[in-house]
Amino acid sequence: MLRVTRDGTVWAGGAGPLHRLTADGWQSKADDGGFFAPPGQRAIIEDSSGGLWIGLNDGRLLHRHGDKEDFYDRRHGLPGDAVITVLAGADGIVWLGTGGGGLLRLKDGHAARFTTAEGLPHNVVSQILSGPDGYLWLGTYGGLCRLSLAELEACAAGQLPQLNALTLRRSDGMATVECTSGGHPGACTGPDGQLWFPTNKGIAIVDPAKIVLNPLPPPVIMESLLQDGRPLPLTPGIMELGPGVERIGLSYTALNFTAPDRVRFRTRLDGLETAWQEAGSGRTASYRYLPPGSYIFQAVACNNDGFWNPVPACTSASPP
Repeated sequence: MLRVTRDGTVWAGGAGPLHRLTADGWQSKADDGGFFAPPGQRAIIEDSSGGLWIGLNDGRLLHRHGDKEDFYDRRHGLPGDAVITVLAGADGIVWLGTGGGGLLRLKDGHAARFTTAEGLPHNVVSQILSGPDGYLWLGTYGGLCRLSLAELEACAAGQLPQLNALTLRRSDGMATVECTSGGHPGACTGPDGQLWFPTNKGIAIVDPAKIVLNPLPPPVIMESLLQDGRPLPLTPGIMELGPGVERIGLSYTALNFTAPDRVRFRTRLDGLETAWQEAGSGRTASYRYLPPGSYIFQAVACNNDGFWNPVPACTSASPP
């Protein structure tokens, strides 16, 4: 792994200590006798101020700036997985891809973490590129992924529970979903704006300017209502449930023929829950021992490109 910085210095990293090429040959130790970086570097990047950010196999991140060095680790929110790719933004934010801990945003000395729970296709993030129009592009073990920087900020602030990630997989033309993580930098942006990502079956090339979104949100329909495992007919109005009900089960689906496997749902049982619950791709909901009262079950869905249907499907029930 090689990195040539703006001052012409050549850095070489890998399993051993970090080396620097000087007029006297390769040098692995600074003037104070310490190594430039511990063994096991996975990524080397230079920021706008000339500092080096070095991702390490032991899960730490090293920042070398001048004669100073700072280590970032679990104390700063890093999960401890290998840091295998780094992107330093002009705004001072540093993005990290890890070997199992998802995507990290390092800002003001603290890392915010984004994983499959927030919408990533996989928690191994092997490449990161800055795309046009305020997006990040990730190469992961689950395909290529486009994320909005504004949504990432909102999610990190706790204002958005789920990212609307655009994910490209085999059905979109990729030979494999696994983007390799053998060395950094692995991905690059071509002079024409196309993004190049290495995979374990060759190069995947995507042109962000030609991405066409599906703007049609999928309508949701209710399929069944179960009372202790026994089906009940879905009828208009409030349905009266019998006494001694232990469990109520509901199933629902959404009409989407473009990418039905990528539809996501949110549900809410009005009368019990005030906030929408992220249901992912699940199409069933279950509730046990509901107290007497009237309830309205609601479900909404978004399509493969993150467009949500604002009109929920509803059914009403009233346990005695």
